[in-house]
Amino acid sequence: MATTRLDTLERLRHELDPRSDVTSDLVRESSSANANPPDDVTHRELPRPKGSLLLTIPEACAELRISRAQFYILANKQGAIETVHIGKLRRVPRQALEQYVDGLRSGVSL
Repeated sequence: MATTRLDTLERLRHELDPRSDVTSDLVRESSSANANPPDDVTHRELPRPKGSLLLTIPEACAELRISRAQFYILANKQGAIETVHIGKLRRVPRQALEQYVDGLRSGVSL
């Protein structure tokens, strides 16, 4: 039986990643209706609150339905959309998006 590249890559991934058994167990358990993840797992993704104050660049692009390149033109070159830095992270205040859209609606060019 010939082994495909995908099978080989999958096997290597499982051999090299010590957490692969834990994560695959979590996936199997979460797919069942009554399963709870084990208590020893420390990384869990929390649901994002609705209407968060700061958005990532992809989230802001999705809200405005524009491309990432267009967003950076508006934010960097035109200064139309305010961004903030938290350490090395760049975030967009939701209020800045609302102000930008309000400016578009009133015909004020920024």
